Amino acid sequence: MCTTVFGPELTARLSYPTYALVQQIRIGEFLERTEIVLVGIWIMGMFVKVGLCLLAAGLAARHSAGIPFTPWSVAAQVIAALALTQLWPSFNSQASWAVSGLTPTVLPIQLGIPLLLLAVGGLRGWPVPKRNRKDRASHELG
Repeated sequence: MCTTVFGPELTARLSYPTYALVQQIRIGEFLERTEIVLVGIWIMGMFVKVGLCLLAAGLAARHSAGIPFTPWSVAAQVIAALALTQLWPSFNSQASWAVSGLTPTVLPIQLGIPLLLLAVGGLRGWPVPKRNRKDRASHELG
């Protein structure tokens, strides 16, 4: 919709084209500044999304570690998440680390582990269970 109103060049130059588009909305003489509603919905949506992601990460970590669900485990999870936000002093330092430090570290892991699993599976021969005629016939029928 932003491209339709502003065109592709202006939309590409704007940091938040949806916000700029909502700023242009005027309903009569009495309803202006509708971008406040957009920002409110935007912030509430981010809050819900971050909360759900934090909950899912905590449940997955507790399940994989075998830790029962208690209020103290939730508090520890929130403290850990807040501590992780203090690793970088600014967004620019985090972005430069993501390019210079993260890529050389993560890329070999993301390629190495699947290739290692593939090699181990190939060495093991990937045993495929053979079916006899009765199993094959019952599988085809039902």
